[in-house]
Amino acid sequence: MTRGAEIQGPEPDSFTITRMITDTNILDQYRSINEGFLRTTISHEKMQRRHIDKSRMRIKRSADIALRQSTTDTPEALIFGLGNSIDVPLKDLAEVFRKIKIVDLDEKAVVAAVRKLPTKLQEKIDVVIADVSGITEEYNQVIQVASTEPKADKFLEKVTQGLQDIDTDAEAPSFGTNYTFVCSQLVMTELGSIPFKSLYEKSREHGITLPSQPNSLEHQLTLEARHLTRSMQQSHIEALAHAVAPSGSGSGIVHLADTSTIRSEGRRSTLLQPVIINPSIIKNFNKRATESWLWRCAPGLAYDVTALALEPKQLVAA
Repeated sequence: MTRGAEIQGPEPDSFTITRMITDTNILDQYRSINEGFLRTTISHEKMQRRHIDKSRMRIKRSADIALRQSTTDTPEALIFGLGNSIDVPLKDLAEVFRKIKIVDLDEKAVVAAVRKLPTKLQEKIDVVIADVSGITEEYNQVIQVASTEPKADKFLEKVTQGLQDIDTDAEAPSFGTNYTFVCSQLVMTELGSIPFKSLYEKSREHGITLPSQPNSLEHQLTLEARHLTRSMQQSHIEALAHAVAPSGSGSGIVHLADTSTIRSEGRRSTLLQPVIINPSIIKNFNKRATESWLWRCAPGLAYDVTALALEPKQLVAA
């Protein structure tokens, strides 16, 4: 066979990928969750169209505010939670920002989304495969180590103490600062979800039901897990404030959207506690815009979504 007839491999990607997490168990679980959401979206696309359109519109509007008040000639954006990019207008953002950093756990989904872009836009993209909280691996490791205890009470004591020792503030990674636009799309309700699922499964293997009666070891473990999740959510808001361009001339804008409640089979459950996250938002930001809508995900399943356009706290007072 002549050289000219050789079969060529795929073209190399025009974007960069940095991997900051190595726990394949966490990566596999997160990818599985994303694949499930994708299947649901495909199966019920008409039902989900309003949520998709609303999300993309709100992100573009927040990005437009950021660009209009920016004083830099080289605006950059940071996206947390791109996932399959169904509800994030990646191409629109890549067309107006000089560089975009994407932070997500699902490399397969993100890479597939970025590869749909023209090569010229791909060159603007930096993909970082990372846990935005910085503690999911440690959280999962605590559960795995404690699960080796054969007795239920020892398992409860060990995992509860392990969760108490995790410092959410010390572990949160930085992905840069002075971004013109920062997007966090449906991230906060996912924080802690993967290790909590593992915690629930390992507890069942030990004959433990979570949550349980007040004042029991099981109840104490549930409280610690919930406290850790809320700390992760508060730390994420602090991370958004750290990443966006500071208050004053040319201040950046943060798009923060998430699900506050889930409606399933006629019942409603709270996903985000306003009393927990609102003080962190009020401390760091002023609200430029707010919009809420119902995300009909599948028959019998819906979420209440709220999207905020936020600017650093001191901009209005300056």
